[in-house]
Amino acid sequence: QSFLTAGSGRSIGWESSLNYQGARNGFMLSYTLSQANRRFDAHNLGQVYPFDFDQRHQVKVFAYQAYKDWSISFNWLYFSPNPRISFIALEGSEISRVELNELGRKNELRGEAYHRLDISLSYKFKIKDSRHRLKLGAYNVYNRDNVALYEVDDENGIFQSFPIGSLGFLPSFYYSLQF
Repeated sequence: QSFLTAGSGRSIGWESSLNYQGARNGFMLSYTLSQANRRFDAHNLGQVYPFDFDQRHQVKVFAYQAYKDWSISFNWLYFSPNPRISFIALEGSEISRVELNELGRKNELRGEAYHRLDISLSYKFKIKDSRHRLKLGAYNVYNRDNVALYEVDDENGIFQSFPIGSLGFLPSFYYSLQF
C-alpha cells in the first residue's frame, strides 16, 4: 500500500518590509499576504483546499531605542489562523486519518490567531577594565494563551480536539561580563 498520491498545489503571496536603522534607534515592519492551496483527485472529493500551512496574514513589528547606557526594544507578532488539520490516529499498528472537517470541506476549519508582545530593557556599564551588561526581558507580555497544538480525545468513539497553549508570560534575566 502506497501512502503517496499525485496532485497539484499553488502558493501565491506578497511580502513587504520597511526598515530604518539609525545610530541609536531603529525599527522593522513587515507584512506578508499569502495563500497556499492543494488539489488531489483522491482527497477532498477532488476539490481545491487550503494547504495545512496556509496562513493568510503575518505582521511583525520590531523597534529599539538607545539612550546613553540604556536601551529598550519590543517585538510584536501577529499570525492569522492556520487550518485545523486532520490528524493521524495510531491504534496498535493501525494508522488512520481522522478528518475534523466535513467531506469535501478539508481544512476549512481554522484555529485561532497567534499574537504576542516581547520587550527587553538593557543597561551597560564599566567597572575598571571590565564591561557589564544587564538585561531584563519579558516574552508574551500580555500573557496571551496562544494555541501551540491540539490534543485529541476519542471518548466514547467521538473524536474531539482540545487546544494546548504555548508559553505564557515568561520573564528573563541576562548578565554578561567582558574583560
